[in-house]
Amino acid sequence: MMTTTRYPKEGGSVLLTAILTLTILSMICGLSLYVTSQNANATSQTASWQVALSGAESGVEHSYYALNKSNWTGWHTVTGSVPTTQPTGGSTTTAAPTSGQYVYFTRTLQVSGEGGGTIKFWATIDTAGLPLDHNGNQWYRIRATGVATAPGPPRVSNQKRDNDLRKISLRTDRMSGLALSTPQAARMIEVIAKPNNTNLWSRAITLSSYLQLNGTGVIDSFDSSSSLYSTGHLYDSSKHTTNADIGIVNSTGSDLKNRYVYGDITYSGPALQRTSNVQGSISTPFSTSIPATADPVWNAGTYTSYSGGGLPVTTVTAGTSAQPTLIKVNGDFDVGGSQVFTIAAGNPAATDNTIIIWVTGSFSMSGSGKIVQAPNTKVTWYVDKDITVGGDAYPNADGYASSVNFVGVGTNNTVTLTGNSNFLATIDAPGYDVTLNGNGSYVGALIAKSLYIGGSAGFHYDEALASNGNNNSIDNYSYASWFENNSELARGVTY
Repeated sequence: MMTTTRYPKEGGSVLLTAILTLTILSMICGLSLYVTSQNANATSQTASWQVALSGAESGVEHSYYALNKSNWTGWHTVTGSVPTTQPTGGSTTTAAPTSGQYVYFTRTLQVSGEGGGTIKFWATIDTAGLPLDHNGNQWYRIRATGVATAPGPPRVSNQKRDNDLRKISLRTDRMSGLALSTPQAARMIEVIAKPNNTNLWSRAITLSSYLQLNGTGVIDSFDSSSSLYSTGHLYDSSKHTTNADIGIVNSTGSDLKNRYVYGDITYSGPALQRTSNVQGSISTPFSTSIPATADPVWNAGTYTSYSGGGLPVTTVTAGTSAQPTLIKVNGDFDVGGSQVFTIAAGNPAATDNTIIIWVTGSFSMSGSGKIVQAPNTKVTWYVDKDITVGGDAYPNADGYASSVNFVGVGTNNTVTLTGNSNFLATIDAPGYDVTLNGNGSYVGALIAKSLYIGGSAGFHYDEALASNGNNNSIDNYSYASWFENNSELARGVTY
């Protein structure tokens, strides 16, 4: 008969091994659940942090809408300092704030999804001691805050850097220091809003396309109506000002090559290249509408007509501002060789001698050809094709840019300005590519498609063109600066 031998120690070992295995598996499961819970908590807080940013950005957009459209529905005015927590009280407002005031609005929304819960956002607008621009318009500060609930337990995530970055308020509001019943994420954005004017000549340069600078000349400004900022109403580099503002609708291809620009630049599109020597602010967007140009409409018998090609007439006489002399050149107008074209004053003692000349072809000055324009005389040139002017070929006897005005009509045309002396004029040619080269400078203001400045040529904006700086018509507001304020005021940490 077979005998069975039992080994009690082996049975105990199997039991111990099973218990140890179950213990290890339980620990792994517990650790996995802990890590999963931590990750879920971190994910929830991250989603809430992103939702809070969306709320703050919505507050900024709502503020710009109010400023740009003068629509203050739902806004309130309060006299006093801007609070860092959700504002209350005040009276219904219909206008932007003045010094010592702020205006605000608030919203509360329910949000679904991973960062679901409640989101509150509010924004304040105040002057913040910001100065007026040189056209007398106020800059504003916008503070927009978004607060989103952070579902989950009030505990930090397992990512220390995330905790340092996001600063989720778990039990105490980091702004007010008040106790919280539910964790929340709060984000504050602070923006400086810059006004952009509608006046054609409120800026030195307005472009629908790129700006390219090269060479050594500077872009700056002066004021021909002030002896403080001009000498004998002419540009004086020792009295120059810093108001040569530039607006660019589409900045693609723009490169400033670190040339000095004494003014603010506002643009839309890709970031401007090499701007280290811009002495003013650089802001975005620039969403103005540049008015198109068109040929004049004259009744038969009100103007004198000449056949174009070369110099069709050598002398014309200006009328008055009420009854200007009207000249139409059918074709090209070319002052070449040693030719001289004279614009005489109908009444030398008057200050409103006025003439309008319409050239249906191109306008050019070459060789030693010259235009002599009498003092106290204003001429406006309408040109349908290319414009080419030597900088020393059109002396402006008055010395005021407003005395010589070029209007370029059409698209895909060019303006080329060269020479060794200053060219004083305004050019309104939104469809033209403009090149400024040589040793002279352009003095006045410009509207064009694009602008290239090379050589030692400079650009000097005459502020008197903007009604002596008193143009208060605003087209829109752009972003002069934008940053997120991560202050923890409850702990005395401010940025």
